[in-house]
Formats: sequence, C-alpha cells, structure tokens
Amino acid sequence: MASFKCVCGDQFSLSARPNRAEFWIYSDDGLNSIIGQLAHLYRSPPTEKPIGLTLTEILKPQPQRPEIIECPSCGRLHVLDKQTPFAPAALTYLPERRPENTKRSLNELFPELGDRHDDNSPS
Repeated sequence: MASFKCVCGDQFSLSARPNRAEFWIYSDDGLNSIIGQLAHLYRSPPTEKPIGLTLTEILKPQPQRPEIIECPSCGRLHVLDKQTPFAPAALTYLPERRPENTKRSLNELFPELGDRHDDNSPS
C-alpha cells in the first residue's frame, strides 16, 4: 500500500519504512504462535535465506492479523480488512474528545514504538 486516504480528507504515504502511521495487531494466541515460530527458528540450523527476510515473513500481517492505520491529521484508527486488499477500512474509529493536555494518538501514547530506524531492516 503506497498511500492511504482518511475519511477526513488527508492522504498520506505509507511507503517509508519504518512507518509511524501503520500498526500491526496480534491477539494473545497470535503472539504465542509468533514466539513459537521464533523459538523454532532459533533452534534450527542456519540457512541461505537472510534472517531479516525470515523474521519479516513471521511478523508481517497475515489475513488473520488486522493492520491499523492511524491518520496523522485527525487520529482516526482505520482497521483494514486484510482479506480484501485495496478495499476501504473495515472499521474506522474517531478518538473521543479529550482534555487538551492528554495524548491523542498511538504514537504519543507509545513513543517507543516509533522512530526506530534500523538500516539493516528489510524493506
């Protein structure tokens, strides 16, 4: 997905990696599955395949793993239906009005999730 247009009218790029507007959501069961796959990878003999590609395959969103896009302008959260690519968001949530000095976005709530620039990460 190269860009995304929010219902507020803002259109923004999703091409940059890492991307502060894109979030992957995992259920508890999904996270346990990922941990199991990583443990198996750790115990397995090395292969010709670069480790970054293998990790990306394990971690990337699958049809059963929702992807969330946060609009940088209005803060809406768009839950994408991964089973129908390029379709509009399956669900859209608009943040409730909050007092002025409270955090309004996922990036503000969890700053440690953003600004991770790793030159070795796969694109």
